Amino acid sequence: MRLSERGLTFRLAPLSAKHTVDWGELARLDLELEGARLHRTGDAPTMHLRFDALPGDTAHRLTEHLADTARARGVPVYPG
Repeated sequence: MRLSERGLTFRLAPLSAKHTVDWGELARLDLELEGARLHRTGDAPTMHLRFDALPGDTAHRLTEHLADTARARGVPVYPG
C-alpha cells in the first residue's frame, strides 16, 4: 500500500494489478480494531484493507498514518 498525492495505491494480492483510489473519491475511512475499510463514493464497492499480517503496533501506526493523510486531504475520518 502506498500513499501519494494522487491517493492510495494498493494490490489485492502480491504481484496482482495495482489499484488506486483517488483522494477525491474517498467518502470516509472507518477505523476498526482489525483493520480499515475504505468507502468510496458512487456505486464502487467497499474495499477491505486488512492489516492482520502486521504486528499490532505496526498496524496501529499504519492506520494512524493513513487516517492523518486522509484528514490532510479533506477526507472525513470516522472512528469505528
